[in-house]
Amino acid sequence: MQLIRAIYGLILFGLAVLVLAPLQLLALVLRLRPVHVRIPILFHKFVSRYAFGMRITVRGTPEKPNPHPLFRWPNAREVRGPVLYVSNHNSWSDIIILGSITPLCFVAKAEVADWPGFGILSKMQRTIFVKREDTRKAGEQAAEMLGRMDGGDAIVLFAEGTSSDGNRVLPFKSSLFAVAQMSDIRHSVPPVRIQPVSIAFTKVGGLPMGRQYRPYFAWYGDMEFGGHLWEGLMQGPADVEVTFHPPVTLAQMGNRKKLANAVHRTVSEGLAHAITGRGIPDHNEAPANALNDGPTATKSGDSTKAA
Repeated sequence: MQLIRAIYGLILFGLAVLVLAPLQLLALVLRLRPVHVRIPILFHKFVSRYAFGMRITVRGTPEKPNPHPLFRWPNAREVRGPVLYVSNHNSWSDIIILGSITPLCFVAKAEVADWPGFGILSKMQRTIFVKREDTRKAGEQAAEMLGRMDGGDAIVLFAEGTSSDGNRVLPFKSSLFAVAQMSDIRHSVPPVRIQPVSIAFTKVGGLPMGRQYRPYFAWYGDMEFGGHLWEGLMQGPADVEVTFHPPVTLAQMGNRKKLANAVHRTVSEGLAHAITGRGIPDHNEAPANALNDGPTATKSGDSTKAA
């Protein structure tokens, strides 16, 4: 039964790519924004639910970005400001999970653009590719992100800079929050709203997922993609909790380091609450201890995956 389920999932995934990828490419070429924004959601919903059997529970509400300039009222400007979702990173499946919930684009390391299959799919989702090790281009890359957000795109940033084992959140890199600092400098652009997001794998086959099962769904270290995908499908359907916490701004935190620490703490608490089943924080309240500037995480082993 598990073997049949896994093969069935791969077939459905392939069919979704064959049907929707050409439509997305056509929408991008013709610049049909409402279409190329919605197709990825349809793709991710189908793949997560039917191909991979995920049961996704969403807590909290995703912040809405500014409308695209073409859809704004003349002589009026939305004051909500750009949206940057900052999430923990468990696996390649985080992209499918988040992409099934709300329209968004991702920030990925430049090497992803050359990955077989995934590189093409990433480009069709209008992913922003960055060279994190090239500090000379940091300002240019932040400006691209800010331009995309002000143009109506919500951006997802995996601030750990790599993926983890799904049991904890690695320290966030404060340098990746440069886009928030840039928006404060450019007074013509409203402040960026940074919304912490926690992604947690909580169950497998309807039963609580212990630490021993989470590596089947978290992709990190030197795990080979094909084998990891197959083993995950063989385990059965997984339950995932995605928590959208209250947004914050750089001005509230004071500087990039404090901002990174506060967001990290919120994401970590959300992950811990989800995987332990102890309930979740009140999403109508400000992030707990957000203004503290103390240590935020215990380092874990090195991992090399990043998306």
